[in-house]
Amino acid sequence: MKNKTFSLIVVNYASASLLERCIFSLSTRLEKEGFLFEWIIINNDFSESILIDENKKKKYSLQIFLHPRGNVGFGGACNFAAKKAKGEYLWFINPDTEYLSGDIKESFNFFLSQKVEIMGFRLVEKKGTIQPWIYGDFLNFFWWIFRYSIFVSGFVADPQKPLLTGWVTGATLFVRKKTFFDLGGFDENFFLYFEDMDFCLRTKEIKGKNCWYYPQITFCHQGGKSFQENKKLQKTAYYDSMERYSKKHLSFLEKKFFSLYVYLRRSRL
Repeated sequence: MKNKTFSLIVVNYASASLLERCIFSLSTRLEKEGFLFEWIIINNDFSESILIDENKKKKYSLQIFLHPRGNVGFGGACNFAAKKAKGEYLWFINPDTEYLSGDIKESFNFFLSQKVEIMGFRLVEKKGTIQPWIYGDFLNFFWWIFRYSIFVSGFVADPQKPLLTGWVTGATLFVRKKTFFDLGGFDENFFLYFEDMDFCLRTKEIKGKNCWYYPQITFCHQGGKSFQENKKLQKTAYYDSMERYSKKHLSFLEKKFFSLYVYLRRSRL
């Protein structure tokens, strides 16, 4: 059996109804371009079943797993899946994404020619506008807070060419498997959110700054589907991880200010 080029990893939580569209849209394109790939689905939601046609599971080399320790969060589930991956490259995909356009072979050639460590792709919302917070630099604390406070929606530019950046979102994060394991995978102390920024920062510190945002590949991302019925839980997870990230990576004074900021944000939940 030929080795797979890509291992596509999806963590499901309250999104089973969207999975087949996600898988079919990207698989169709990968098949058209002649790639060998597999899908690894980790079901973090024990309350819902993932029902995918057996013929499609076989066609797309699709496997579904439950983590033996239950719902360990996004990072923990991704790490579990990566250990089962047979592909040379890992592609983490959110279940509520759908491939729309772009030449994957061109993006892969760019990845190889530039010796890229991590790459992320363009995400648009259902109305077609670019999604906020899909890439960025490691801004200092005060500017980050200012920008977040002014642009509550998470303003982001929409470049037309590949862009060297600090971090990309884990919703469509592409990485060499060797790099992923060299870094120890995602930090499982982040249950949800900020594990992608943390991973990109650690990659920059160890491997050098070589994280790229590649806008020529576009996905539609519905976003937030896992917490559609519980927005407060989503915000709690977000602020928990934000505070953990600040304690891990920011200076002493920044940590103090960040703790106050998170406290004030939590008080509004």
